[in-house]
Formats: sequence, C-alpha cells, structure tokens
Amino acid sequence: MSSSLLSQCLVPMDNGDMELLLDVKPTGSISDFVEALDNCTQRISAVHVHRIFMKELKAEEQAAIFDCFHNLNEISISFVTIPMALVAKVILRSQRLQKISLDRVVLISDPSNAQDDVFFSALQGLDSLEDFHFALSTTGTAPEGQKLSFQADHELDTLFQSLSGIQALKKVFVSVGPNTVGRANVRPQTLEALLSNASVEDLALVNFPLHTQHCQAIVEAGSQLESLSLLNAECGNDGATVLANALQQHEETQLTNLRKLCLPGNNITNAGGARLAKALTTGQSKLEVLDLHANQLTKAFGSDLAALLEQNTSLRFLDVSNNKLGDKGVQAIATALRNHNTTLEQLNLFDTQLTNASCHAFAGALRNNTTLKKLNLYNNTKIDATGVQTLASALEFHNYTLERLEVTKKSVRGVDESGLDLFLKLNRDFKRGTMLASNLNEVEYVEGMAAAKNDVSSIFYFLQAKPSLCC
Repeated sequence: MSSSLLSQCLVPMDNGDMELLLDVKPTGSISDFVEALDNCTQRISAVHVHRIFMKELKAEEQAAIFDCFHNLNEISISFVTIPMALVAKVILRSQRLQKISLDRVVLISDPSNAQDDVFFSALQGLDSLEDFHFALSTTGTAPEGQKLSFQADHELDTLFQSLSGIQALKKVFVSVGPNTVGRANVRPQTLEALLSNASVEDLALVNFPLHTQHCQAIVEAGSQLESLSLLNAECGNDGATVLANALQQHEETQLTNLRKLCLPGNNITNAGGARLAKALTTGQSKLEVLDLHANQLTKAFGSDLAALLEQNTSLRFLDVSNNKLGDKGVQAIATALRNHNTTLEQLNLFDTQLTNASCHAFAGALRNNTTLKKLNLYNNTKIDATGVQTLASALEFHNYTLERLEVTKKSVRGVDESGLDLFLKLNRDFKRGTMLASNLNEVEYVEGMAAAKNDVSSIFYFLQAKPSLCC
C-alpha cells in the first residue's frame, strides 16, 4: 500500500534522488500517506506542495505531512495558506537547502509566540541557499486565533537582513501584493548589505517603494548583478537616472556585469527614458535585455530608442509595451532596424497606439533586417488587414529570419493566415534563408529536408521556390 500511495507523487531525478510532487488531491487517508512517507527508503531531496493538495487538509494533517520533510535540497510551496512555523521547521531540518520557493503564499502565525523570529533565524543558518523566491499573497485570511505574517513595517526588512548573511545566495525574488506597499519598507542599507555580503546575481523586487537612495545602494553594492528587475517600484526619473549613470560608467564597482534590466511600472517619463537610452548608446554596457513597459513614455522617446538601436551592439530584447509611443515614435525605431541595427532579436510593442503606418514602416525594416526574430504588435486595435498584409508580403519575398509575429485577432481578418503562418514557420523551423541560398551544401540540404519531411506545405514551397532542390 505504501509504495502505491507514493508512486503517483514521486518522480526520479537525474542525481538518483526522488522529487515529491504534491499537486493533486490526495487519495486514501492522510495517516496512510504519512506512514508511506515515513517508510520510504528512497531519498526525497525536492518537495513541491500545491494548494490542490493542501486545501482540504486539517491543520494537524498538514503538520504531520511537513514533519516528514527533512534533509531537502529544494522546497516549493504554491498558493497555500500555511503556518510560518511549519516552513521554519522544514528549513531547520534541511540545512543544505539550495532553493526555497514560496509562491503566492499566505503565511500565518500564532500571535502569542515568536514564530516569525524562528523563521528568520532558520533562514540565517542556510549556508548553501542559492535561490530564494518569495511571493507574498495578501488576499487570504488567517484562521481564528492566528494572524497574518508580514503585516508589520519591519518584517520585510528583517527578511532581507536574514538573507544578507548567506554568501552562497545568487538569486532573490521578493514580491508583495499591491495593497502591501505601505508595509513593504526595506531600508537602503539593508539592500546594500544583502548585495555586499551575498553573491546575488539576480535581484527582482515587485511592489516595493524604492526611491533614489535604494537605487544608489543597489548601484554601489551590485557590481556582481547580472539581472535587476524592479517592478512597480516607484523609481521614477530620479531612480532611472541613478541606474543610467551607473551603466554609463566604466568603474568595476558599477553595474558593469548587468545583462538584464527590467523597470516596468515605475512612472518613468521621456526624460528618464532618454537618460537610460543614452547610457546604453555611449557607455560600455553589456546589457542584453531592457524592459520599460507600462511607464509614461511617448512618441518623443522613439528618437532616443532609434539612436540606441543605431549604435548599441549588445541589446537582444526590448520591451516598451503599454507606452504611448504612437506611429511617430515607432517609425523611428523601424528605421533604425532597417538601416543600422544587426543585434536586436525581440521587440515588444504591445498596446503602443499603433496604426497601419507602423506596419508599413516595419515592412520596410523587414526587407533589410536579418536578426529580428519576434515582433509583438498585439492590442494595437487600429492595425487592420491592410497593415498585416503589408508585413506578410515583406515576409514572403524578403525576410527569412522573423519567426513570430503577434497581432490582435481581428487585425488578420481578410489576410491569408495560412500563408502568413507558413512563412513564419519556414523561418522558424526550416532555416528558409539557408535552404534558398545559392551556396547550399549537401549537409544543409539533408538537414533542411529531413526537418520538413512530414510537412507537405513546406516541402512544396521549397521545391517551388528552388526547383534545383529536387535534382
């Protein structure tokens, strides 16, 4: 019975250990399941617990299951209301934890004792922790006699203090609900301590009010950062300026290792955007990903982005969605892609108030550009079939590299969708440019035709476009 109860939950891992997935409603009695866990002879080093499994369990049943977890390398808990003490107990019994993921959890505790302090102390003892993911949900309610944790002003700051002594820590993601902003107080010196004492390469903070001093602390202590994401953080133009100045500097103490910068929802206007664009144009930055969606950027910012794309040779991904760029701003970007840029691979322009005029501009860009793979024009409701058809024509006859084009469904009414999809698929799956090249060698021919062997439309296209392929 024990083995059958666990068989549906255990998954072998590459290192020979087992991964326990508790993501379906339990079958049989919980006491039998707990007994099966206790008697399991295989080492369970990773546990994933989901709300579906936990939601109908009594408190004592939850506790009995969590008592079985020890010596873990990874613990993941999602969409669950759970006592902080249970999480702390698992941590204390798994001192070699490398990853903790508490995703959209509601943590509760007994107001009569110091359970929160036990949780923070348990974190401090994790010398091997590399990845900490904490997304706090504030939509839940605490049972009678319990309280919601992380309601006091100091608790999130204490959380970061607990993490700051873990030198192995490489990745930190902390998100709080929008209605928690008044309590999401983390001091600049705490952020600086975290980045100074640990080895954090990837830092993401969501819904934290971060101001100039916070950004300055990140810059001064974050020389090892490779990815920085500050979402809905109220940074504004002042925070953007601090980051821009760091990106433009040459000192090793600045953000010289940064590859990814995400600043969505930070009330950045054209002035702050221009400073960031200039820093990436004239500085020595190696940034590959820039995300500025949902700010307050307008058409004037298009010329700054165009200047950036004309000179920058590191950027691979650019997202300026949910900004009021309009056709004028985006046409400048398209011109840069047509005449200068040879590195950008993905451009997101979701909901940027575009019309068919922008489609015509991008059609011109696609005639010359050979690096752009993904173009997102979704939710620009003034784009209709005329604009999409212009893009489709450029794809059919001139562009062999664009792999994905996203537009609103109603924009393709009247367009030959099967033809558009075919050309995108040919570029994406069958290296159309290579197959149609005059210097195609035998190996490339065999690989291309093998990839298309079960796709009649693709084979027919290649034979029609290049009859010599059948000789």
